[in-house]
Amino acid sequence: MTTTNKTAIGIRFHRYDDSVKQTVDTLLQSGCFKASDIHLVMDVSSSHALPPRDVIPLSSEKIRSMGLLAIEQYGWHCGDYFLYALREKAKADYYWLIEPDVAFGKGAEKAFFSKMRDIACDYAAFNHTEKDASWAWYKGMRQFSDKVYGSAFPITRYSAKAVDVLYQTRKAHSQPFQDKKPPSLWPNDESFVSTTLENVGLHCIDLHQQSLCYSAKFGTLLPILRSAAATQSGIFHPALSFDEMKAKFLPKLDIAIRSNRVDEFIERATQDMSPQQLKDMLALVIKAHRVKPQQG
Repeated sequence: MTTTNKTAIGIRFHRYDDSVKQTVDTLLQSGCFKASDIHLVMDVSSSHALPPRDVIPLSSEKIRSMGLLAIEQYGWHCGDYFLYALREKAKADYYWLIEPDVAFGKGAEKAFFSKMRDIACDYAAFNHTEKDASWAWYKGMRQFSDKVYGSAFPITRYSAKAVDVLYQTRKAHSQPFQDKKPPSLWPNDESFVSTTLENVGLHCIDLHQQSLCYSAKFGTLLPILRSAAATQSGIFHPALSFDEMKAKFLPKLDIAIRSNRVDEFIERATQDMSPQQLKDMLALVIKAHRVKPQQG
């Protein structure tokens, strides 16, 4: 891959907020993208207002017009649909897809995107590996493939060829279910993209195996405040504002308790919180569990 290749990057979201604005700023600060390279691809199935700039809207009507199956919660389950809408709008050699709750710490955005300019492949993602039946998304994709692969989807890159292969394959998978009840298990983006591209022999890489000079800390269980991520070296997901953390803290804590990862969760989630924010979070937990603090 050379720097002469045209690249488009899509920010995938359902609500235009500060995290989307911060993602645009971060991409520009990397020095690897012009404003015209950056596109907002929005799930418009909710009632959230459109952003005050050009947006590529993704609705169930749009999805059906592309010959794809418009399942419920497509915006969360089928991130690759955003990719097809982006390719339709912007013609490029390579495409990035990024979620606004990805944060880059200590200038990692410049190091990451600059390095990626020199890495030629059809698909690049973190945690791209073959999966087994213990993986949550295994069954949905297993109905279409003997082997199942998966990857982390917060930030991914594709060649134009890869996008076209993915779109045609999703369209073929969707065809039998048009105007019919959707299947109970529809492959999610993480399983569909990795498996499809591996099966056709395109060049897929796990970014953890590349010499990128930083670590990527992705997951769904262990959120981190954006302010805390900014002080560390690496790429983080999910990175949240305090209000977002407050809204998601209890459900994530319950999962951490069941997973026996409470210490790890608390350590990461509360990094960089002020004393008042810690008090607010503790009050939230106490109220939810109806436990009164003991005196003394």
